[in-house]
Amino acid sequence: IKSVADHWDEIDLRRNRSESVRMLQEYASNGVASESLLRAFFAPAMEKFGVSFEQLLNIFKDQELLFEIEEREQEPEYIVPIRLSDSPPQGFEKECELAGATKACQLTGTFDCGFLPPGFTQRLIAAMHKLGRYHRHFGLGGNIMQSKVSKGGPRRIFFFDLKKCQIYLRVQQPMPEGADEDEFLESLVEAVEEMRGIVETVAGHWRGLGLDFDEDVQVNTSPQEANQKPTLRRIHSNSESMNQAARDTLDSNEQMLLLQSRMESEMHAIRSEANKHNQEVAEKHRQLEAALAEERRRREVAEAELRVEIDAKVAKLKSFLGEVCKKLPRPQR
Repeated sequence: IKSVADHWDEIDLRRNRSESVRMLQEYASNGVASESLLRAFFAPAMEKFGVSFEQLLNIFKDQELLFEIEEREQEPEYIVPIRLSDSPPQGFEKECELAGATKACQLTGTFDCGFLPPGFTQRLIAAMHKLGRYHRHFGLGGNIMQSKVSKGGPRRIFFFDLKKCQIYLRVQQPMPEGADEDEFLESLVEAVEEMRGIVETVAGHWRGLGLDFDEDVQVNTSPQEANQKPTLRRIHSNSESMNQAARDTLDSNEQMLLLQSRMESEMHAIRSEANKHNQEVAEKHRQLEAALAEERRRREVAEAELRVEIDAKVAKLKSFLGEVCKKLPRPQR
């Protein structure tokens, strides 16, 4: 991060180095990039291909690689889903907490394939962008509201359970005083069904996921409190049990991610050890080849010297025999 900030400062792309470091750290931790940070990222492509920032931004938006997370007067910020951490952001659990007059409607979907396909969360985050202007996302879930400061509107929450291969969709909202509970819950059901439709559409990009949602919705009301309509199928629960279930899921995910990280570290260590062993074997093989080559060279030199010596002795013997033959008397006719 610091080297990138230094490079930008050197080429006068971004002059405020400390601010660049802060923005890069935020981008690395939660996938949030300001417009000025994106301009710095896009600068090489803009120069190389002669395209404008707006053109590149639209391309990335069309491909669902980023989207604006909130419209406001200050500098726009964009979420880059592929950069999101799998751990929930600080305060996410508190934002999901059910308390007081807040009513909740939750649907559970299960992936029969037994795993969460790569890229599913990124596509889902992008598809759910239209549900609200304020977004709090991480690699395994998100929280969507109409506004960061609005506490009375619906809050749409989704998160995955890695261990059970499930996705939880929840819409929660404080019920206004004097409102009819059944009608209010039915409005939450409609909102969570909208989320379900988005999830099923995203799941359609993969074959064989086997995504199946429960038919009944879970609500934090007791049967005695509600005049249940026949069309509204419910599993009755309470706020504390739903809060505890969400905490357990988030904790379970953290344990799964920790285990995955540990396994990846062990695999990396095994690969490093294997590479080291392979390098040692390759070095010994190289040394053996060098030794064999040296031995072949010595043999060739020895054979060449031996041939020279033999040729010299043969020449000497021929010379001696020639001298002997000259001294012998020639036969008389």
